[in-house]
Amino acid sequence: MIDYMTFDVMWMDDIIAHVDLKPANGGTPYVINNIDDFNKQFSPNMEGHICLDEIERWLKWRAFPPTRVNAKELLASLGHCTKNTWSHGR
Repeated sequence: MIDYMTFDVMWMDDIIAHVDLKPANGGTPYVINNIDDFNKQFSPNMEGHICLDEIERWLKWRAFPPTRVNAKELLASLGHCTKNTWSHGR
């Protein structure tokens, strides 16, 4: 069974962070960064809790904007009809 409550963040072929949206101890999502390059880090802290707003901001920053000229073609190539920041992972 696929666990949709955790995911890894990739940079090229490397896992740069692991995110647990529902950690065992409850509370807010928990991030473990595996890289210390600030421009690629998922969150400013190497490890710790993060709010959903911060996750969504990061995802929006990493995804193409909905106003992009070829947005419809990109969405179609990903198998999507509409822009949804949470569903564009691979």
